[in-house]
Amino acid sequence: MNLRPPGPEREPGSCDGVGHVRTGSESLDITATPDPAHPVNGTADKPGEAGFVPIVSPSPQTNFVLPEQLLTVGEAAARLGISRASLYKLCAQSHVAHVRIGNAIRFAFEDLRAFVHAQRHNVALRK
Repeated sequence: MNLRPPGPEREPGSCDGVGHVRTGSESLDITATPDPAHPVNGTADKPGEAGFVPIVSPSPQTNFVLPEQLLTVGEAAARLGISRASLYKLCAQSHVAHVRIGNAIRFAFEDLRAFVHAQRHNVALRK
């Protein structure tokens, strides 16, 4: 049950803009003329030149093929002989060069080879 007191009564003829039915003869109170050079209003020159219209596909491209096959985390870990968790840790510490595509991590075979070579070089320096 609602125990709040009723709100103030409206005066006859007043309106807060809610539920008001407009007729075709009422003005919409638009006094300024639109500026055609304004980026929101766009221009009639060419489609896609207005500031707010994004270019969806600038030009059709041929199928893009990478020169090398990128390896997944599981494939790279198997080639290195380590666990996936260890490889993720090496990536987080920036020890292994990797490519992030969206949320996936990929490795180039040459980057893995360079990592192994660098580790072999580091071991030789310690002796």
